[in-house]
Amino acid sequence: DLSAHNTNTNDQGRVIIELDDPHYSKLTNRVKDFERVGKENELSNYESILFLTETSALQTVREQDEMIIDSEDNIVISKSQDKISMLSELTEIPSEHLWFHHQLISQQNLDADDSSNESEELELSSDTYRCIFYESCRGLEAWSTVCLDIDLFYQRKYDEELAASYLSDDLFLTEQERRRKYAATWVLMALTRAIDTLYIHVNERNSEFGTILQKYIENS
Repeated sequence: DLSAHNTNTNDQGRVIIELDDPHYSKLTNRVKDFERVGKENELSNYESILFLTETSALQTVREQDEMIIDSEDNIVISKSQDKISMLSELTEIPSEHLWFHHQLISQQNLDADDSSNESEELELSSDTYRCIFYESCRGLEAWSTVCLDIDLFYQRKYDEELAASYLSDDLFLTEQERRRKYAATWVLMALTRAIDTLYIHVNERNSEFGTILQKYIENS
């Protein structure tokens, strides 16, 4: 039950649930709306939108060869992989206005020989929108929070080894119930990052979390 208690305000905010857009085709228009609302409220980009993403989604992998000189002065060629976020391309937000935590920028803006493209080299400022992995969002907030592929995050937490022993002092819970409660606790952390507007994007509507949201919609 997420209803407010002991409040006289009529400002209830917005919850937008996207169940039928696995390829993010609606994301650009949604984000433009959030940008507009941010400007109307005289918010900086930093305050306006927070993007939360799952580590396995919204990314493509770039492979490259690295030349290393070992302790015996031999030249060794090793392969490395970089995960590259596609968020700039999907939202039409210029990469210089996106700050990524432990990610690289969109591949179309990436120069393979330019190490300055690494996200940690970009300055986090009031002009940048933050893009954070779900597990790093604790304590953060923004006027609009965009939760992308949240069902994938829910499922990954459900499958973790720790989930089976969650609330282990409650002997009446089955393992499945423990896992669900563990995953739901992580998801709830993400869903409470929004000040006004919460955008929930589901990758697969028939996933376990997608089914939970459909039941929520039917009962609302």
